[in-house]
Amino acid sequence: MSGGRIRVGVNTLFLRPGEMSGTGTYTWELVRQFVERNDLELVVFAQGGWVPADLRSRVEVVPAPRFASAIGRVVYEQTVFAVRVSRHNLDVLWSTGYVVPLAAPVPHVATIHDLYYRHAPDAVAGIRRQYFRWLVPATVRRSRRIVVGAANTAADLTAELGVERTTCVRVVLHGVRTALASVEPIVPEVEAPYVLAVAAATANKRLHVVIGAVERLRAEGHNLRLVVVGTDPYGLLAAAIDGKDDWVVHRERVDEGELAGLYRNAAAYVTASAYEGFGLPVLEAQMLGVPVICSQGGALPEVAGFGAHYPPAVDAKSYATSISMVLSEDDVAEALRTAGYRNVERFSWDRAADETAAVIHEAAR
Repeated sequence: MSGGRIRVGVNTLFLRPGEMSGTGTYTWELVRQFVERNDLELVVFAQGGWVPADLRSRVEVVPAPRFASAIGRVVYEQTVFAVRVSRHNLDVLWSTGYVVPLAAPVPHVATIHDLYYRHAPDAVAGIRRQYFRWLVPATVRRSRRIVVGAANTAADLTAELGVERTTCVRVVLHGVRTALASVEPIVPEVEAPYVLAVAAATANKRLHVVIGAVERLRAEGHNLRLVVVGTDPYGLLAAAIDGKDDWVVHRERVDEGELAGLYRNAAAYVTASAYEGFGLPVLEAQMLGVPVICSQGGALPEVAGFGAHYPPAVDAKSYATSISMVLSEDDVAEALRTAGYRNVERFSWDRAADETAAVIHEAAR
């Protein structure tokens, strides 16, 4: 550390080159903010040396091998990388993907996004679940500071892992991708009206509730469709929508223009998730003026705030009633849009960067 400028290693080894995920969005949005600061000097450790094009000339990049499997990456991170990281004269190593290289002789800051492996184990593959069960508690013990995106996650850590939030856990709300609001939306090739869900089809997402709600409304005479954007890793969605191709549209991946168009033209955004560590799609929907209907799973009430309607029960009947209310009562839909716009104002990457930088400074002292 020289003159207050901190040399920060950014451990992105968990990200595959070019991969854009929720954790990837979190990492690169904060790095974009950090490169504008005078108090941080960034050294990014990345598979194949891959960083987004707009950052390549603005950070020091240290390439790591490209890994064919997650197991290979974990072994490398906890052995070779843990030893070699000391060569880079870091004041702090910030690991943005849940775990740190435990043996690395440097002060650690870790971002733990959620405790899916405990609260929604069916959504995490067996080997990966065991990896988190061992390494997340070890990361908490090893790190000087832990960053979480919601107070709900901080409470989970405190209750389940014995972490004193007042000494090492800091809650830093994420931002929202404002670029999605400025991209040129592509008009979706889906007949309106439709409700939208953006989620990987794991058991935790309870997409069967949303499907059942739309099916009930169609049986009552509503000409309503459902659009689901997200992967289907276990085939749960395919099984649930078998024979419903005439009114359920599944898109595994879409570009930003398509996603913006799907949001902007949706009658409602709906999630029945049992647990979320944050819930970025809820904020994206609110930002783009979509009435939000959601569960109270995990951090969702904390993130969605007063900008969402919460059905009294997580079942098809309750969700059908809520969706019907939004479809038929313009004042309700408009009130949710207005409340959503106001809620999104609480979330920004520049504020998140200021607060995360403060945590990094704490760890460096």
